[in-house]
This record gives sequence, C-alpha cells and structure tokens, in this order.
Amino acid sequence: MRIVLQDSTQPRTDTATAATTMAPPPEMRLRQNVGYLQAVYVEVVVLFGGYWLLLHRRSARLRERQKSTRGGR
Repeated sequence: MRIVLQDSTQPRTDTATAATTMAPPPEMRLRQNVGYLQAVYVEVVVLFGGYWLLLHRRSARLRERQKSTRGGR
C-alpha cells in the first residue's frame, strides 16, 4: 500500500486509481525528507542533552557528597 501526500495547492482527488498513479513531485518528497531529518535531529539532540545534564548533575552531587565526607576539602 502506497500513501500519497498531496500539496494543499493542488486539487484533491478522492479516487483510489488517481491517488496510486499520481506521485508527488520530487521537490515535495525532498521537502518531506528534510522535515523528517530535522525532526530526528532535534529528537537526538534533546535526548543526548537531557542525558548529559542528568550525568552532569549526578556527578556534581557526588562531588559535593565527597567533599562533605572528607572534612570540607
């Protein structure tokens, strides 16, 4: 099954045969791919950023705990 997304400026066709034979233009497909890649990039950056912050805060907390147990060094 192939899903064909149409540009909003083009008239919509409701027949199944027209939807399967009409492919989107290459520049529209490229625009969709770029949007998908941007979404994946943002998600990866947010996940790694959150993970880094979590580790950074945890290591800072451990350092503070070690300072207090060593006599305030």
